[in-house]
Amino acid sequence: CAVYELGFTRDVDAKVLIQEYVDLAYAFFMKNEPKMINALLDQIAKNIRI
Repeated sequence: CAVYELGFTRDVDAKVLIQEYVDLAYAFFMKNEPKMINALLDQIAKNIRI
């Protein structure tokens, strides 16, 4: 879902989308997983949204 939104939703800033998914990750994980999701989505956003 996050990758789709980053690729096809241009009306929402990438930082906002990433933060929403990181917040969602914190609902399920408390350690390093949300940080990894943040880094992964950030790299995807940089490659998709040129």
